[in-house]
Amino acid sequence: MSAYGIPVVEETVVNTQESAVVQSSAVGSRVLKGLGAKLTHKTERGLVKVNLRTATEVRRALPEIRQARGRIGGLLIQPLVAGNREFVAGMFRDAQFGPVLMFGLGGVFTEAIGDVTFRIAP
Repeated sequence: MSAYGIPVVEETVVNTQESAVVQSSAVGSRVLKGLGAKLTHKTERGLVKVNLRTATEVRRALPEIRQARGRIGGLLIQPLVAGNREFVAGMFRDAQFGPVLMFGLGGVFTEAIGDVTFRIAP
């Protein structure tokens, strides 16, 4: 999306605690999320930690994420972005229709409200 001028949050994927500490040092207040192919409802499962400001806070959050339910494939590091709205956007390739775009209300409300739409890419 950034290639088309759509602003997105910078993110880095890491697999170890030390890589998380090193990679997150360049970001001020940060968010850590557990990653996995079948992980849903990350916030409710304890897989999201926000507003981590120091290396100590990052180190402390990692074991909590790893102990949460679900198979963790890695960790996503992002800066904490404050705003009034959260949106979710995604893309996938459908076997019948080809490229499909998704857009809707993000955060914890993505599935609770179901305000998401899918469209075939032009």
